[in-house]
Amino acid sequence: AFAILGSLRNSEVIDFNPLQFLIGVFIIFTYVIGFFGFRQLNILTFRISHEKEEKSKESKTERYQKSGLKDDDAEKYLKDIIVYMEREQPWKNPQLAAPGFAQMTKIPKHFITQILNEKLNKNFYTFVNEYRTEKAKEMLVSVDYKSWSIVAIAYECGFNSKSAFNSFFKKYTGQTPSEYKNKELMAKY
Repeated sequence: AFAILGSLRNSEVIDFNPLQFLIGVFIIFTYVIGFFGFRQLNILTFRISHEKEEKSKESKTERYQKSGLKDDDAEKYLKDIIVYMEREQPWKNPQLAAPGFAQMTKIPKHFITQILNEKLNKNFYTFVNEYRTEKAKEMLVSVDYKSWSIVAIAYECGFNSKSAFNSFFKKYTGQTPSEYKNKELMAKY
């Protein structure tokens, strides 16, 4: 490198300044490192998301550490919650919320949210909307409801708006309600 610098310095064609040359090399080196660093950004984002996941797991257990809910009780309450949802169908009420559900089941609200988070890894509204969506799936392909509109089925299942129904249905099934209905009816015939 010094031989090249020396020959360039002695050359009359180029007015050579070694300091400018070193600054140029440093700038090119910085760009190359930056370019490869940017291409490796997915490693950084993976690490960050992995750290967030770990903190989330820790915070769940820390969040409920003082709740006093024993694992045996949690299992019993979970069974009670599921039986109540299937038998009484409170999910049909569009105004259903965790406090009201706690009164219905006689299970403290904070236990309900803890159980759903820890045992099923879902929040209360996801839990309720899954019941609503399962019923809507049945109704969409049933001959008994073939004259019903999709919106009427959504309201019957406890959704309080067409957009909330469409959004959750798509998230839950991967299809819009009309896509689901058409696909299932085609499969039947």
